[in-house]
Amino acid sequence: MKESKGNDVAGCKRKRTTTGPQKDEDSLNNMAETLAEINRKLDLTLARVEEIEEIKEKQHQSEKENASLRESLEFAHQSIRDLTKRAKAQEKALSELTKHVHKLTQTVTI
Repeated sequence: MKESKGNDVAGCKRKRTTTGPQKDEDSLNNMAETLAEINRKLDLTLARVEEIEEIKEKQHQSEKENASLRESLEFAHQSIRDLTKRAKAQEKALSELTKHVHKLTQTVTI
């Protein structure tokens, strides 16, 4: 095998380059800080998940309301179509009655 600087065998892990031994207390402090940071990020994530769930619920309610409004609008449109047909039929009947009244009026005046 090839040897590299410092008598390390090539392909093996390098030795630590820290200056002096790391104290257990420092290591515990670093771990505590890391865990605190992880907990903070988890809290933020959970808060966002709750916000997302609230938004999903609001969206679901909006979709239900939208469907209800569409149904009401379609009912209103159908009612308008029906009323328009009835109005046209009544206009036609009134026109026929008016013609008949004119004929009768002409017959009486002759």
